Amino acid sequence: MEMFRMILWVIYPYTVLLIVMMGYLWKCDYSKIYNGNKTFERVCKVLFIAVKALLWLSLLSGAAALFESGKGNDLLDMLYWGISFISFRPNTGLIEQMSWLAQMHIMVLFTFILVLSFTLPFRKIN
Repeated sequence: MEMFRMILWVIYPYTVLLIVMMGYLWKCDYSKIYNGNKTFERVCKVLFIAVKALLWLSLLSGAAALFESGKGNDLLDMLYWGISFISFRPNTGLIEQMSWLAQMHIMVLFTFILVLSFTLPFRKIN
């Protein structure tokens, strides 16, 4: 179970950040390359729908975690975990103390950022 926590709260977030940074550095406007390709247009539309769904899910789970945080110190734990994450010493003990709703919010947020990084170079297709 310890390895699962390590993958979930250390490896996955850092992998997301690396993918976002690589996507930003290597951005390419694929819409110019695949202009008129129907399969590419369908993939783009699915990605945009996924981004919108993850955005709303992230907002709703964040609001729910905010209202539920009256029972504990979830917001403070999220702040301290974010600081420890940025300083490259992630404290998984803080995550484990949070409610499942706050944990789910963090996972949805990182997944949203991951999917968003794949849609940034694309232009909106009519």
